[in-house]
Amino acid sequence: MEGLCLTTSPSGSIIAVGCRGAKILLINPQTMAKMDTLVVKDTGTTPTSALGFEDVPAACTSVCFRPMSRGEGLKSVLVAAMGSKVVHVHAGTGSVLSSVTIPNNEFANVVAVRGDGQMFAAAGSDRSVRVYDEATGTQILELTHGDGFTTGGHSNGVFALAFKPDNPQVLLSGGWDHTLQVWDCRTQRSVRSISGPYLCGESMDIQGGTILTGSWREETPLQLWDFASGRLMTNLSFPPPAATATPGAGAAAKASAPQHAAVDARDSGGGLWGWVHAGVHLCRGSGEQPVFCTYQQAMGVIDTEKSRLLLVACAKQILVLDA
Repeated sequence: MEGLCLTTSPSGSIIAVGCRGAKILLINPQTMAKMDTLVVKDTGTTPTSALGFEDVPAACTSVCFRPMSRGEGLKSVLVAAMGSKVVHVHAGTGSVLSSVTIPNNEFANVVAVRGDGQMFAAAGSDRSVRVYDEATGTQILELTHGDGFTTGGHSNGVFALAFKPDNPQVLLSGGWDHTLQVWDCRTQRSVRSISGPYLCGESMDIQGGTILTGSWREETPLQLWDFASGRLMTNLSFPPPAATATPGAGAAAKASAPQHAAVDARDSGGGLWGWVHAGVHLCRGSGEQPVFCTYQQAMGVIDTEKSRLLLVACAKQILVLDA
């Protein structure tokens, strides 16, 4: 399976990886062993019949855990973007608890849940960022523009979203237009933009005043940015992923190339060319000392109280780095 996005549970005890075919892979971060594979039903299909292929189950292009509210009885609820829908999935059973269809979007590329669990945001190809009430699934806001002078909103598809953990009214987004937009939900517009990142998947995260981005390009794909100033802090080194693709009949496939955070590849079962996006996530885990693996080899122990872990979903691998 190819990982298109990933997240960690609030306790740091589960890594969830969104994959093609409406699948979510659950992984134990201590051992990197598979815990379960959820096959989500009733998510619709990705329409490809016009290109001569059968329609396929919608890919999971974004996934996050819903924070638990006080008194809530249901634990481990995943919120995922699949096709044109945002679905709430019970991680224990894989059953769909609810779904919301995002208007004007054949693909809801990304979803993010606010830290208090009361709202979620979704975005896709129509360049708008929509904010929903978590309890009812009702749209509350549609964020489309800036002030018309210094900010203008997005000019192309949106693939990454993140609420600022210490300010629930601030929402970040990124996508194909080489910008990060900083939205103020109170004024309902973009108040600032950061130029540079080219995001083609759920490849943005924020902790404190640090933004992490994973761009689709050969050089400097992984970067850390200062939220306050919008300036680039550092370019992170990124090891080349191993080759993951096999050629299909009649065409040569591109294997993962060195230094790519997201590359072209052919699905291992043949079929459409697709982008394999790098999902990125900053985390400290549960405060324990998890053994982590990269390139399927145990590398050692990181003290998560002192180190910042960087998870990267790249094609058929999950890389765990010390940022």
